[in-house]
Order: sequence, then structure tokens, then C-alpha cells
Amino acid sequence: MKFFLSFFFICFLICHTSLCANRDSGDNHGDTVDGLPNYNSRSLICGLNWVRQDKVYFRENVLNDTSILGSNYPECDPVYLNPKIFTPAQNHAEWMASRRVLQAKGDGDSYPQDRVEAEGYEFSSLTWFGVAGGEWDGDSLEIVKYIMCGGSDSSNCVSDDEDPDMRNYVMDDGKSETGSGYAYNFWSSYKYHIDFKFAQPKTLFIKPEHPVASGSHFHEGSNIMYIMNYYEKAYPTRQPEWAYVAYRKEGSEEWESYPLESSGDSTYTYLKTRSATCDSYYFMVKTESGDIWRYPENQNLLTTDGVHNYGACSGDHYEESGCDASFDCGGLGACRSSEYCQCIKGYAGQSCDTCDDTHPNVDNAIEDRTGEPNTYFEFVFPEDSFVGDSLEFKATLEDGEPLPKWLEFLPDGRNFTGNTPDYCEGIYNISVTATNCRGEATDFFEIHIHSQNPSVENNVPDQNANSATASWEYEIPEDTFSDPHNQQLDYTLEEASGGDLPDWLTFDKKTMIISGDTPDGCGETIDFKIIATNECGFTNSDIFELEITNEAPTVKRSLDDQSIIKNEELDYTFLAECFHDRENEDLTYTAVEQSQTTLPSWVSFDPDQRRFTGTAPDAETGQWIIEVTATDSCSSNTKSTTFEIQIDNSAPSKAYEIDDQEALATQYYDFIFDVDTFTGGSLTYTAEQSDGTDLPDWLEFVDADRNFKGQVPDGCGTHIDLKVTAQNSQGSASESFGMDVVNDPISKNQDLADQEVHIKSEYEYIFNSTVFTDPEEGTITYTATLDDGSSLPDWLEFDAAERKFSGTAPNECGDPLTIKVTAKDSCEDNDASGKFVLTLNDYPVQVIGENPDTRITGNTQLDYKFDKTVFQDYDDLPLEYTAEQKTGEDLPSWMDFDSETGEFTGLAPVKADFFIIKVIATDTCGNTAEDIFNINIQKGSEDDDDDIVSSANHLLFSIISFFACLLLFAF
Repeated sequence: MKFFLSFFFICFLICHTSLCANRDSGDNHGDTVDGLPNYNSRSLICGLNWVRQDKVYFRENVLNDTSILGSNYPECDPVYLNPKIFTPAQNHAEWMASRRVLQAKGDGDSYPQDRVEAEGYEFSSLTWFGVAGGEWDGDSLEIVKYIMCGGSDSSNCVSDDEDPDMRNYVMDDGKSETGSGYAYNFWSSYKYHIDFKFAQPKTLFIKPEHPVASGSHFHEGSNIMYIMNYYEKAYPTRQPEWAYVAYRKEGSEEWESYPLESSGDSTYTYLKTRSATCDSYYFMVKTESGDIWRYPENQNLLTTDGVHNYGACSGDHYEESGCDASFDCGGLGACRSSEYCQCIKGYAGQSCDTCDDTHPNVDNAIEDRTGEPNTYFEFVFPEDSFVGDSLEFKATLEDGEPLPKWLEFLPDGRNFTGNTPDYCEGIYNISVTATNCRGEATDFFEIHIHSQNPSVENNVPDQNANSATASWEYEIPEDTFSDPHNQQLDYTLEEASGGDLPDWLTFDKKTMIISGDTPDGCGETIDFKIIATNECGFTNSDIFELEITNEAPTVKRSLDDQSIIKNEELDYTFLAECFHDRENEDLTYTAVEQSQTTLPSWVSFDPDQRRFTGTAPDAETGQWIIEVTATDSCSSNTKSTTFEIQIDNSAPSKAYEIDDQEALATQYYDFIFDVDTFTGGSLTYTAEQSDGTDLPDWLEFVDADRNFKGQVPDGCGTHIDLKVTAQNSQGSASESFGMDVVNDPISKNQDLADQEVHIKSEYEYIFNSTVFTDPEEGTITYTATLDDGSSLPDWLEFDAAERKFSGTAPNECGDPLTIKVTAKDSCEDNDASGKFVLTLNDYPVQVIGENPDTRITGNTQLDYKFDKTVFQDYDDLPLEYTAEQKTGEDLPSWMDFDSETGEFTGLAPVKADFFIIKVIATDTCGNTAEDIFNINIQKGSEDDDDDIVSSANHLLFSIISFFACLLLFAF
């Protein structure tokens, strides 16, 4: 019944709803009128004076003629678009301005011209003409192309490209305000060829044939019903072809459009039931030339009386005969009477305009902005850019397309933000529109994105190179430059003056390395410029200096002082190594007595041989200081040093002691005692052991150089006492000193690494030869023992020659082995040792199965054998088994476990109980594993005989009870 009632109720509702829907969607078109409607006198007068030229109407001579129009209609400013050329829009982009052509009346022309096909027109003998329309301002008219022709045959033509003042005169000096448009004055004796471009009219005027018969206010969840009638003002016989209304889906940015469908007369109806909010609707027309004019959000759709807006939330939604008490008369307050609704229509001559806002206008143009690639961009245009009340803002590209993806506009804060794209240059033409209930105003500005130059973060330091350097190389630091946009930089190197690099120099831009073989010469300085260029071609540079020098010779070794006695020959040649030239140039030598210009008269110098010779005069004694100067190929590069010539007539004497010496076994020994050790002029030297025996075989003494040298043999340390004797013609002197031949102990340089080996596995370990070293580089021998000095286990062998431990680990566990390695040289006490730990590991015990649970009755014998094969030891070590409860407690007292057989036995208690048993398997290395199973004891009897008696009693009682029931039934 409920179903039928529900079904009936639902049908009733459906029926009722359908009826309601049918009632709401009933015929409400009203009568239509063919031809020109009965416009008011203002419209008729204006219509007689309009001339249609393609997309725009203009007229002349009647702009402010109130005698014709009447004082009530001082202007005829609406622009009526020709619906004949409307076409269905293919997209919902905002309108795009395009070129339109105006033709003024010339000699012989007649009104009206039906269609203008050419792009530009010539006209002459016109004093002025006016352009009127909607809320156009003078700035909306722009001359795209301008040509003026003069002369008797009008063949002398000049374009605005050649004479820009012509354009300025026509558009500025020749412009005069006419009330509803602007007049542009031309010279009557010239012909002109002019192309114009117009912006979209700010207001589109429409004319409904009659009030909408019925409808409802637009609000959330309501229906949309809209009927509109269009006429061409100047040509009332023409009918519109297309126009359309579009709406936006709720919660979506998509728009859908519906054409205004013709009912066969001059009425075009948009009738669509939708559920949406008021501000989701707009009216759009598309001209035949492809221009799209959009009038969104209840704005700029006005009737010809200029009173009522037929946009989405403010259409005349009422019935002609009166008001629906539930309707608010188009959002202007609760409906109180039909007269109030007529006020909305304008019939009562009252002002029903509820918009108190002032029309938006651009007050201060938004300035163009700049940004850098791959950076954060933010711009808030000034609050005073637009004037007007209750402004709402939107932003698109100038052509109506959405803003680029990287740029976001936040209208509440007038804020543009985003991360700029990563490219070099870009210009974005931005359109900002301010809107309120009076209309809209649009301003344009540009965002210029352009790259910046790389920056110099760290200057390249000046560099030095030597002309003797076989190969000079320098790497320019990678942090020299940085790019503000993190672009890849490309590098070039040139001379600072702009010339190419020297032939001997190359630059690798990938590695940033400058290299080359410096040329010979006396030095030069070159200024280089390193240039960094980013991917956009922007550059920056840094300059640094390279100084190539030719260094002067240096004194590498002192010249030996000379000591002779009178009448003794001087013969001294200094070594070539005493002077060093970095460029390896040949040196020339000069010698003079210090502070003099020549040598002493008795001294001669051969510069090629570097040799001083002469005989000390008999009467001369004392000291001469000789200055020797070396010069390379550059005459300014010199270096000087001195030595002394001492003339003495006395026997040698010891002036200084010779320090005891130490020689390292197996190493080369080289020792020169000081030339000042003895005095006495020119001396000769001999050396021997202090006991008068010859020097050891390995030790040599060169008397001319005062030099002891030789290869020290290997040994464990000895001591030698040596004696040096200096002599001249007057006598001799001696000095003794000791020499210890030492053998340093072995040193341990590294630790031996600890080791691990698995039982039953092959083991090998070779320690590095650098662990121990002998300072004398002698032979090292190795031994290995346990840490306590005992021998290695039998399974482990040590090969001392190979420094190798090897063997097969036993199948048993044990404590880690600490092994000591000792290194020795040929000397018994020269040893060093190191230790490492060797650990024997095994595999853990594995559980490869499980034992099942068991259940027994109380007061019965438990006999459960645990399967030990659930455990496996991969090392085959023997396992030991123990059992306990899972909690770690011992087994219950009544239960026994045989670890050999794996059997659990015992008399279970009578009462029910539950035990979780854990069996643990342990190998000889201490590794364990465990398995768990359950023993469930069900309650049993105290005595089995009692159970039998009890069962019999129950049976007997049952039999007696059965027969008793039969007797009772019989009676």
C-alpha cells in the first residue's frame, strides 16, 4: 500500500512538477511586430539622420541640433550594430579590435551606401564629418594609414610616413568635440586616403519588442528565461541572423553558448533552463569581420531608452498584467503593486536605476614593468589607476587570451605574481579591466622580460710566469663569474686591447685552463681579458695581468775562501754550480777586488774557466776580498758574491773543532768539514783513523774538497775515531772527531687488520709489506706466534717470506685467536711487532619445520615425541636440546623431557589446562634456535571405575523412566 501511495504521490509530484514546468514554460512571447517598431520621436529622428558604413554608423550636421531633435533628446549617440552580419561565435575569447573603414560623403555620393568592401577610400570637398557612437571617446579612433593628395590632378601624394605632421594635424589640431563624437577637419582642396581602427563600443544598445511575458529572477538555483528582439536602426526591413547568450558551468571555467533562435519573425529568443549564479552569464555578439564583442556580468546591455539593463540579474522579469507577489521585481525590492513593476519598465516616467556607482575610467595609466628570466615577479598596480565605485578587476592578455601560465592575477590585491620563464627576451601585453554596475574601463601595460649580464664575483688575480718555464699553466677559478639567471656561461680569452692571444698561448674554454711554453727573452707584461657570455648573449669581462720575467742568476753555493803564504802559488777554480740561472742561460763572469774596479795586480782571472791564479808577493801579507759577478743574457740580470784570499806566513793551526758524526747503516754518507777549521794560508789535508791506521774501505776522503764520503755497510753499529791533518810549508795541525755507524730499529707504520674465518672454510691473509719498514732498507724477517708466545694452532700456517697466513679452519668453535707478528732486521734487538685478532665464526642453527600441537584428556598418560629434525645446523655441529615453558619457567612437575629421544612423558592432571612448550636447540658454539608447540589438556575423571558405574546408573535410570512413561500413558 505504501508503495502504491508513494508511487501515486511521486506520480502526483511528477505530474504536478510537469504541470508546473509546463506552466512556467508556457507561451510568453507575446505579439511580434514586423518592420520598424513604433519608436519614440527621438529614435525616429535619429534614425533618419544615421548613415551606415559597414560596421559603424555616423552622421553629419545634426549632432547638436536641438531644433530637430527636441530639447528632451539633445543627443543621438547610441550605436546600433547591424544584426544582419552577426555570426555564431566559435569561441569565447574577449573581443579583439580590428580595422574598420569609414567613408565620408564626397561629391556625387548618395546615402545610404549598403556595404563598403574596399580597405581605404578617397574623399574630397568635405569640410568635416563626425563619428558618433555609444560611449566612444576620441581616443578610441586611431588613424591606421593616412595619405593626402593635392594639385590640379591630385597626383602629388604624401603619406604620413613621409610627413608625420599631417597625421598630427588631422587627429589633434583638426579634431573638435561635437557632443556625441568628434569632428575631424580636412582641407577641401585635397583628397585623402584614410584607414581607421575602432575599439569596442562600451555600451551595446538593444531594443525589446515587448516586455517578457513571464520569468523569474536570476539567483542561485533558479531558471533562466530571456527573450530579446533585435532591429537594425537604419534598415528596419532587415532581420538579424544570429546572436547568442553564453553561460558558465557551475564550478568550472568552461563556457557554453546557445544561439538566439528565431521564431520566424523579428523576435529572437534565448530560452534555456539552467541552474547557475547571476555573474556566470554574459551576452556576446560576433561581427561578420570576426570581431567579438562581449558584455559580461549584467553590464552594458541597455535598452534604447537608456533606462533598463537587460543583463542577467536585472532583466524585466515580471508579467505585463501585474506582479507575482513572490517576485522582487528584478531585484529592486519586494513587489508591492503592478505600478511598481511598470516603474521598472519606465512607463511611469520614474527613475528606476538602482546603480549608484560612477562609471569606471582610467585615471592614471599603468606603467610598463620589467622582469628578469627565471626570477620571482610581483607587481601591484596603483589603486588610483582607475576611478569609479565598487570596482572589480580582471586581467588578460591584450588580445583577450588568458594570462600566461607563469603569471597569476589576484584581483582583490591588484597583484600580479609568478616565476618568470627562463628565456632571454619577451614582451607581454597585459589588459586590466575595471568593472562595476555602470560599465567597465580597460588599461594596457607591458611586462618586459629581459636577461641581465653575468656578474664578476671574484677578480682574476694577476699572474707571473718565467721565461725559462718549459710549460706555464693557469686555471681561471670557476667562481670568477656568476649568472643571475643560472644560465650556462661560455668563455673567451683575448688580449685586453682586443687582439688575438700570443701564438705560444692557448685557452681551453671547457676546463678554463690557459697554457703554453713561455718564450725566451728578458721579460714582458701582457694584459688579458676573460669574457663570460650567457645563453642570451649578454656578457661581462674581467682583466688580469700576466708578467713574464727573466730572473737574475742566484748564488747556489758559496765560493771557498783561499789561504796561501807568501811566494806561494794561488790556483783556485770555483764550481759552475756556485751560480744558478733559472732560465738555464749561459752565464758570463767578472771579478774585481771589492770596492775596486780591478783585481790585485798579482791575481789573474779566466772567466771561461772560472779560474783565479797568481803568486803571492814576498812582501805581501793580509786579506783580499774578491767579488765575482755572474750575468745572464739580459745585461741587467746580475748576481755577485765574494770570497777571501788570505796571505799568511805562519804554520797551520786549528781554529774550530769538527763535530762528531753519525752514519746510518746501508745509507750513503757525505760530510765536508768547514774551510775555517784550520788557519795557515793555502793548506793541504790528509785523513786517517786516530790510531794511525787507514780509513775503513767504505770511507773515502777527498782532500781538495775536505770531503768524507762512502756507502755505509749494513751492521748493528760501530764507532770510528778519525783524524784530519792540515799542513803548509811552515808546518801542520790536526783535529780528531768520532763517527758512530748506527742501525735504526724496525718501525711499525700500520696496524694489522683483524680477521674472521668460518669454521671448515679455507683461510688466507697476506699483510702488506709497508706495515713494517727498516730505515736502513735492510732485509726484514718475520715470525708469528699467539699473543702469549705459544705456537700457532696446527691448522694455521705462516709463510714468512710471503707474509701469508693460510689454513682450513676446524669444525669447532673457540675463543678468538690473538696473533702476534714480529719483524726483525740483521740486528738482534732491532725488532717491532703487531697484533691482529682472528675470530672463528659458524652458521646459526636454523628452524626448517615445526612440531604439531597435541591434545590429551586429564588423568591420562602423556606420550609426545618431539621431532628434532625441525632444527638444522649447517656446520653439522652437534646439538643439545632443552625444554621449558614459553614464559621461561620450568616444565610442570608432572612432565618429563628426554633430551636424547625428544620424548615428553607424564601423567596429566585431571583438571583442564593449557601449556605452551618451547624446545631450544644449542650447538657447540652457543648458537641457539627454538620451536614452540601447545599441549591442551581436557578435563578428565578422578577415577575410571566411577565413570563406569555412573554410566550404568544413567542407563538404568533412563530405562526406568522410559517404562514409567509407558505405564502412565496406558492409564
